Amino acid sequence: MPLGQPQLAWSFNREGEIEPPLIARRDGASTISTAERRENRRDLLPLARPQQGVDALRAAFPQATPWDGVEQSDAVAR
Repeated sequence: MPLGQPQLAWSFNREGEIEPPLIARRDGASTISTAERRENRRDLLPLARPQQGVDALRAAFPQATPWDGVEQSDAVAR
């Protein structure tokens, strides 16, 4: 069974990588509250580990600021 064309998946890693009107539009079109979800997940911060790829688009968003718990790993991928 064909699954279709591959699609790019991307996570936003810093405040400022997505414009606030887009967040507001998504929140308004669904039952999601980005601010509420972020607050509800604060207890997961001790479990956060550095990941590769966090800084991949850093130069494209120079105004972006890091979120707590989201850090670039210096480890080399195997």
